[in-house]
Amino acid sequence: MLLSCSEVHENKGNNTVNWQDEVIYHVMQRSFYDSSGDRHGDLKGITGKLDYLEELGVTAILFTPLYKSDFYHNYFPVDYEKIDPRYGSMDDYFEFIEAVHDRGMKFIMDMETQYVQNGNLWFEDSYMNPE
Repeated sequence: MLLSCSEVHENKGNNTVNWQDEVIYHVMQRSFYDSSGDRHGDLKGITGKLDYLEELGVTAILFTPLYKSDFYHNYFPVDYEKIDPRYGSMDDYFEFIEAVHDRGMKFIMDMETQYVQNGNLWFEDSYMNPE
C-alpha cells in the first residue's frame, strides 16, 4: 500500500499525535505545482514546494488519492498499489515522503476503500463471487 513508508523512513519516538496542534494543508496535487511543464501537478512539484509549505507553518500534508484511476480525482482506483503515472513514479513518491519526514512534517493520504471500480481486483472478486 502507498501509505506504508516504513521502508523509507524509520519511525522515531512517540507515535502519539495531538491533531489539535497540527496545521494540515490539504493538497489536490493535480493542481498544486507542475514540475514538468505538462500542466498537471506532480510529486516532484510538491516536493519542490515543501520549504514554502514549511515557511507557512504547515506540519502535515493531506493528499487526495494518488492511486491509478480512470477519474480525475483518483477516487475509484483500479489499483491501490500503483500511483497514477501523471503524478510520477514510486521513486518520486518515496523521495517526497523522505523530504516530508526530513522536515518533521507528517503525511496523510485519503484512502477511500469503498470506492473501487471495474478492473480493480476487489471489485472483480466480489462481482464474480457473490458468496
